[in-house]
Amino acid sequence: MLLYIKNKAFPEQTFVEIFTPTDSVARVRAIILHRLYEIGHSHHQFRLKYKDKYLRDGYTLEEYRILNNAVINMIPLDDLKQWNINMMLHQPEKDNSEVEDCVQQKLKIEVDYLNRRELYMSLYKVMLMMQSFFVLLGLFTNYWYFSFVYLFVLYVSLHFCPSFSRTGGWIGKSSYRRFEYIRAMAGLFLLGMIASLTVFGLSISKLNSSSYPTVACLDSTASCFLDAQTDVQIANCATKQQRCYQTSVFTSIYFGFVSFLMGLSCAITLYLFRNFQFTAGDYIEKYLTKSRDLKTLLEMVKNGSLFEKRSATFEIATMAASADDNKLEIVHENGLQVLISVALSEDATTQEYATEAIAECLTIPAIQDHFVTIGGVKSLTALLHVKNRRTFHQAITALYYITTDSDHNKMYIVDYEGLDDLLYACKYCDGEDREMLASILLELTYFEKTRSVLASMNTPIESACQLLYKCLEESGYNSTIAHILQAIELLAIESPTVILGQENLPYQLLEISSTVQDSRIWLLATKLLVCFVQNTEGREKLIMSANLVDSLYNYVQNNDVLLLRTLATICLQVTTPFKHREKLMNDGMHDFVSLLQTTCNDREVWNSAERAIENLQSGKPSAEDETPKKFLVHSASSSSISSVDSNTIIISRRPAPTSRDGAASSSGYR
Repeated sequence: MLLYIKNKAFPEQTFVEIFTPTDSVARVRAIILHRLYEIGHSHHQFRLKYKDKYLRDGYTLEEYRILNNAVINMIPLDDLKQWNINMMLHQPEKDNSEVEDCVQQKLKIEVDYLNRRELYMSLYKVMLMMQSFFVLLGLFTNYWYFSFVYLFVLYVSLHFCPSFSRTGGWIGKSSYRRFEYIRAMAGLFLLGMIASLTVFGLSISKLNSSSYPTVACLDSTASCFLDAQTDVQIANCATKQQRCYQTSVFTSIYFGFVSFLMGLSCAITLYLFRNFQFTAGDYIEKYLTKSRDLKTLLEMVKNGSLFEKRSATFEIATMAASADDNKLEIVHENGLQVLISVALSEDATTQEYATEAIAECLTIPAIQDHFVTIGGVKSLTALLHVKNRRTFHQAITALYYITTDSDHNKMYIVDYEGLDDLLYACKYCDGEDREMLASILLELTYFEKTRSVLASMNTPIESACQLLYKCLEESGYNSTIAHILQAIELLAIESPTVILGQENLPYQLLEISSTVQDSRIWLLATKLLVCFVQNTEGREKLIMSANLVDSLYNYVQNNDVLLLRTLATICLQVTTPFKHREKLMNDGMHDFVSLLQTTCNDREVWNSAERAIENLQSGKPSAEDETPKKFLVHSASSSSISSVDSNTIIISRRPAPTSRDGAASSSGYR
């Protein structure tokens, strides 16, 4: 299959290569290194990326579901501006050229191997063409018919001979059957050598069987001498006898040379057969996928050059991703401390690989406990300020593992002052990082000790709201939005006043009905709206909103009873103040409540809707107009909003939730 490899460092050159689905990513990298070698940039460091996923050397293209005509991106690991300069000058970077790692050594071995193949293929063809002269000489031997067999062998050899060059690879249709060709030629040359040696041996034995002239010559000229009558005829017979002897000597010499040429051709074909077994990238692929000595790699990370540190950290990250035993071995060799120190280095590439290795190791809960005890959380949160998005992503991933697998480790984020770094990341994250950050916030708010810390600050709710606004601007973040709303709900339960300072939050909650089509998110959004309508200022913001009724119409499309109860509660609360009833009537609130009452069979919804209609039709101020309530009863423990009767909404006590989705279930209306 064809693959197109693009690189920002070489924008005008796209590499087009042929691979098979079973080829590994390491082989793809090896082939690209050969192409970079041709343009003088074999030291160019890069990673391969396909559909926002970085490819690992040990996996195949089939495992990554890479299909024909796919486009793979080469991600440069060095400064792009510097590499553009090097590209124009057509010379590698000096610092990198002075240090040659094992991959570059393997690349040179492969290049030499391919150069020898090209050389021997040329010598092989030259030798075949030279042997065509011996075909003509074979006509002057005693075994002249051997020339026709020799001619057939040489014709087949030259006609079906494949062509190869190091830069162009195999050329011509004969190259597809090169292994069959080389086997056949090895067999033909071997048989030819045996035949030539046999004839050579027979010729020598005839010459050594008797003195001059040989027995064969005497027999061939015996009749001539018997028939000769004159001296001239006798002289002609003697000349014929001498010529017969010379032909026998020439035959011996000829087949001696032919035996040597046949043997040499057979040796070259056997070497080429062995050489044909090698394909470009074999040595590099074997080196990239084989296991390394961890102690040696850690020593290179600590004391090696910049080039060696990059290679060593990349190999450690690959080892950590390949097996859990390797992760445990890294911890046993104190590799986590080394990786933590390297993760804070100035080199962005080494920093990225070290953070990736840490994230891979933290997939095991036992390693997480060890990691937080040695102060690794502080390093991870510091990495949230880096500009490299790949390093940022790996740091978020590592923190996600720590917070989701252990409640005890959640406190380390607060203790090491990592909370500010985490909230800072909410303002600048994107893509998959948003979902992980939302999950981390939910886990922190779900845990009682960290939730109390978050609820005592304004920054967490502000960061959560900013993250919510970003997710609502784009599509495909339903899961992230649900996690954010759950976290905000838990913070509101812990401290009801915490969400009142967010000016845009109620309007965004109303917009959710038109931007997101998810009943779970709708339920969470309407429950947060209930928190606003319980407060006088929050309720007035909602009432003065131009799209309040339209948003409620969007929400009522779902027939979930719990959602309809929250809508009925919102209607009851916003219709309670006397001064806003006229505006609500003009906005169509009466029609909406009537629709809500007629479309739901739930008694609680019907009663709340009936009470809201009575409020709209009543011309008397309510009791709340005389003594407005800032907020209702607040419970310091985890609680949920429940409807006691049709007139009052309070926050009642209940046990803490027992699952990560408890924020949605524990706050439901009953």
